[in-house]
Amino acid sequence: MVPRRLRGAPRRLLAAGAAAFTLAAGLALAPAATAAGTAPSTPWHGTPVCRELRVPVPDTPGTVAGRLCRPTGPAPDTVLVLVPGITYDRHYWTARPAPGVPSVQDAMAAAGLATVAVDRPGTGGSGRPDASAATLGSEADALHAVVGALRTGAGGPRYHRVVAVGHSFGSGVALTESVRHADVDALVLTGYGHGAGPLLEEFGRSLHPAAGDPVLSHEHPPPGYSTTRPGTRARFFHNPSDTWPGTVLRDEMTKSTVTSGELATLKDAYDPALAARVRVPVLLALGGRDQLVCHGPWLTCASADEVAGVERTLFTGTRLTAYLLAESGHAMEAAANAGQWHGFLAAWLRAQALR
Repeated sequence: MVPRRLRGAPRRLLAAGAAAFTLAAGLALAPAATAAGTAPSTPWHGTPVCRELRVPVPDTPGTVAGRLCRPTGPAPDTVLVLVPGITYDRHYWTARPAPGVPSVQDAMAAAGLATVAVDRPGTGGSGRPDASAATLGSEADALHAVVGALRTGAGGPRYHRVVAVGHSFGSGVALTESVRHADVDALVLTGYGHGAGPLLEEFGRSLHPAAGDPVLSHEHPPPGYSTTRPGTRARFFHNPSDTWPGTVLRDEMTKSTVTSGELATLKDAYDPALAARVRVPVLLALGGRDQLVCHGPWLTCASADEVAGVERTLFTGTRLTAYLLAESGHAMEAAANAGQWHGFLAAWLRAQALR
C-alpha cells in the first residue's frame, strides 16, 4: 500500500525551528570530528528488507506510518526509530544523499540494525490531525505508541532494544518521549542543540501556508499547516559545497509541513529542564556549517569538544557524546559524505552494546 502523502508529487526531507523558537541544529558530512575521535564510513552490502508499518495511536486520526527496514536473515535485537524534523517526513531518512551513497536505513542494515523511518502525525502516510492538536507532546505520545508496538512485536518481530533517533524538532520529540515514558534505551539527537544560529529567525519568516504552496497545494493541507517558501531550503538546511545538487532539488520537491501546534510548542523541545531529566545515553550530532543552531553567542560548533562542553552542562543526568560533521549544514542526512556519520553512529551503538 502506498501511503497517502507518498502519492502524486514528492514530499519532504528535513527541518528546523520557527515562530517562538529558541534553537535547532543540524548534521551532515566532511571530516567527522567528535569528542571520541573519528570513525570510518559504514560498509554497504546490498539492499535491506523493508515493508510498511502502521501503528494505531490514541486520539490521533488514522495511524502513524513508517518504513521498517532490517538486514536479511534473522531479525536483529535492536531497532532505531527515526523521527524527522518539521517540514520533513520519512524521506529525510530513506533517500540517498548522493549517487552511490547509502541512506541511513541502508547503512544501519549493513551494520546489522533495524530501523523505522516514521512520518510524524500530519505528514506522509500518517493521519492528519487539526493543526493545533499536532504538538510536541502529542507527537511524543505517538512515538511512544510506535515504541510499544516494536517492543511487543505488534509491528512484526519483537525488538528488545529501541533507540530513538531524531532530527531537529524530531530530536525534541524523541527527547520528550524518553523523559515522559522511559521506554527507550538510548537517544540520538541530530540537528539539535541549545543554541540559536544567525538564520533561525529568518527561517521562521520563510514559512507560508502549505495550501498555497506549488508542491503541496494538491494535497489540500488544512488551515494551520505551513511549509517553506519555494527555493529557500538550500539556504537554511544545506552547505552547497557539501551537498549534491540533485539532493537540494529533491529536498524542495519532497518537502512537508509544520503545524501551528508544533510551532507553539517548539521552544519546549529545548527546555534545559527537559535535558536534565534524561537518564539514557545520548549521542548529540551537529553540522559545523549549521546556520540554524550553530554560530551563535553560546554554541559556535567550532569542535565536537566545544559542543560536548556546552551540552553537558544541561544533560547532567547521563553520559553525552558529541559528534560534529564539520562541513555539513543542518541536514546531515543530505550531506554527500553522510557515510562518515553513519560509521560513527554504528560504532557508538556497538559501544553501548545495542546490537
